[in-house]
Amino acid sequence: DSQSMPDKFTIEVDSIPFWKIGLHCFKNYSQPINGILLGNLENDNLLIQDSIPLSHGYSLGPTVEVALMMIDEHCQKKNLKIVGYYQANELLSDSKINTLAQTIGNKIQSHFPQAKILMIDNSKLNSSSVPFKLFTKDDGKTWREGNSQSIVVSEITLSGLQELLSNRVHEQLSDFDDHFYDVSKDWLNTSLFKTSPKSR
Repeated sequence: DSQSMPDKFTIEVDSIPFWKIGLHCFKNYSQPINGILLGNLENDNLLIQDSIPLSHGYSLGPTVEVALMMIDEHCQKKNLKIVGYYQANELLSDSKINTLAQTIGNKIQSHFPQAKILMIDNSKLNSSSVPFKLFTKDDGKTWREGNSQSIVVSEITLSGLQELLSNRVHEQLSDFDDHFYDVSKDWLNTSLFKTSPKSR
């Protein structure tokens, strides 16, 4: 019964994906942003092990297909799956799911049935609270708000974001928009955390 699932099911967000999402939000503070969640299922729980920033200002358009193909190739090399999608809307108080989130969510869910959408509550970013609203499509038809209490982010990860922001690391983050504009920008952000806070 999918109604009882959220009590046991957890979504554990590792440090690196959480930090990249937070930095993506802060780099493009006045614009909507979105990205892809990578990870694996482990004992029916979802582990988010990386995140790939897609765009800011929703300017990606048709290149989202190209981005997803490139991300998929990266996943195959790293033994990861595309497991979900994240999005922050433009307004601080707005964490509602919209058509874009559902469209990309549907695309991901058609390949990975347990896919989740994490909508970002901008007002909780850079605080000690988990800033996500969970949306699931457990019935296979409609994205509905799920039990956000099932999202686990460690305290060290939450406080690590504040340290990264004070070191202005968000200025170095690149998303696919940046990469398509200037291919020297690394959408994997491989060297972003060379001097990162301690991961959990």
